[in-house]
Amino acid sequence: MDLLTLLGLLVGITTIVAAIATSSGLASFLNIPGFLIVVVGTLAVTLIKHRMTSVVSAFRMAFGEAFRDRTEEPLDLILQIRDLADIVRKKGILGLEDYDTRYRFLARSIDYDTRYRFLARSIEAGRGRSSAGIHRGGHDP
Repeated sequence: MDLLTLLGLLVGITTIVAAIATSSGLASFLNIPGFLIVVVGTLAVTLIKHRMTSVVSAFRMAFGEAFRDRTEEPLDLILQIRDLADIVRKKGILGLEDYDTRYRFLARSIDYDTRYRFLARSIEAGRGRSSAGIHRGGHDP
């Protein structure tokens, strides 16, 4: 559990309870029509705009990630990205096939589908340049 998330929740709840206790009472802090407009209206617009499976997975992810400690070491991440750049420079993008990383976004960026789409776009861009008479180095063949 992330300690700062828990601390933030406790400070927020304590502040609200202290404000209610020092003022004229709970009734001055409750505005049911305002609550319905803001909270229920936001939920309604979200349900209108997105599919139900997307909404459910977003709530699962939000509540699942809120209390998870997700501290990452920036230096380790920088070193892994440098290693990836070296591999691509020496072996090309296909050299990333056997690379393993613990960072999810790095793993997703070097998976087969991503590399395939990158190569397909590169080939199409090359075909477009060739048909337009644009060649690397700026010289005609």
